[in-house]
Amino acid sequence: MNIALHKAAQVNFDHVFSPTLVMETKAGFSRYDAATLHSNYGLNVSSQMGIPGVNVEGDTDSSGLSRLTIAGFTELGDAGFIPLIIKNDVWQAVSSLTFVRGTRTLKVGVDVKLRDVTAKQSSTARGIFAFNANFTSDPAGVVRGAGNSYASFLLGYPTSTSRSTSRARREKSEKSTGQRMRLIWIMRVPRGQPPA
Repeated sequence: MNIALHKAAQVNFDHVFSPTLVMETKAGFSRYDAATLHSNYGLNVSSQMGIPGVNVEGDTDSSGLSRLTIAGFTELGDAGFIPLIIKNDVWQAVSSLTFVRGTRTLKVGVDVKLRDVTAKQSSTARGIFAFNANFTSDPAGVVRGAGNSYASFLLGYPTSTSRSTSRARREKSEKSTGQRMRLIWIMRVPRGQPPA
């Protein structure tokens, strides 16, 4: 399930001080929130299926069903690396002054941007349990291939388990400013003369 919310606002203000002096000012904000969630997001399915300690109360990132890999069978459970939650906020302000004198135009301005980005993701917040035939095979080794991975699952003997509770969380704030100046000089050619 994907959720995306977009918001944006902008305010413009122009002021003519005189025929030769004009100010332009703009300010804006934009927000992009995106989330990729699994179908069991917010539900404590692992707890309901009898797998204790996986779904942490109040932590929706650990909600859902743990991944169960049984050798020779299709994997069960919610996908890894989900949920993925991204928030991106941008604040921007731009202002410029334009001076006109005869055939010359000078435009100066400043641009300020503030950007906040937060990304949150976990590879195995609900844990992963792997089962193979090792625990149900013949310990003496007399009968080859006697074990059964599904029997290991039914007995509750996983070969390996892992869980990543430390979520990859990246937060970045950056501020950038820029100044600009542009000079335009228009050469006037008297009528009847071709340009040089």
